[in-house]
Amino acid sequence: MNPNLGTIAAGGVVRDHKKNWMVGFALNKGTGSVLEAELWGILEGLKLLWKKGFKKHVYRGSNRVADSLANLGHSLDLGITVFEEPPPLVVDRLEDDFKGVTFSRMIPSL
Repeated sequence: MNPNLGTIAAGGVVRDHKKNWMVGFALNKGTGSVLEAELWGILEGLKLLWKKGFKKHVYRGSNRVADSLANLGHSLDLGITVFEEPPPLVVDRLEDDFKGVTFSRMIPSL
């Protein structure tokens, strides 16, 4: 969700067992809630998998590549954009993930 724009977006990536890119997507859904963005991302991601003929899926929660694709979704037209090849903005993150680079996240205290 982009609070400055009031829009929601989602993104996802499908990789094989060797972490190679297979397909990715960015989704712009216009306005909505954070929960709606998450649910739309799951639904559209699964629909894309089924359309591509995939029968099995392993969900991965924290994913910088998917986060980057979701952020990209805010700047795209409404609907889903499918990427058969990784867009330039995620290449560095894919390489980091392939190498096993990890990042810490700051979580605000209550």
